[in-house]
Amino acid sequence: MLQVQSAIWCRPRGRLLADQDANAGVIDHGPITPEREARASAIALAISRVAEHGVFRPRCLARAVALQRLLRREGIGGSRVRVGVRRVEGCLDAHAWVELNGLVLGDRVERVGGFAPFPSITVLEHVES
Repeated sequence: MLQVQSAIWCRPRGRLLADQDANAGVIDHGPITPEREARASAIALAISRVAEHGVFRPRCLARAVALQRLLRREGIGGSRVRVGVRRVEGCLDAHAWVELNGLVLGDRVERVGGFAPFPSITVLEHVES
């Protein structure tokens, strides 16, 4: 989580997210079986607990990016970091979460349902200089 937060702090604005098409070559790790879905949910729960009880309180984007990276490391492909916006009392509010095969991970469906998600973005793993 700290590595992801550091990347968010150190990268220039706009250099963490890109069009989903930029990662068209991402390896597909096969279908999402009930076992893989259960493992993904367990990883999401672990991220939530670290965020709640860890040394610092990462914001939603750091949690979402960390979750997606851990899922990939576990061989669970196909997850997407979603970013959505909503208007609250005249101000724009944004939120990030992860979806896997239509399942919201690490967040409540009721919470993310209030946001209008951007259609297709992805998190950049490496940034060219």
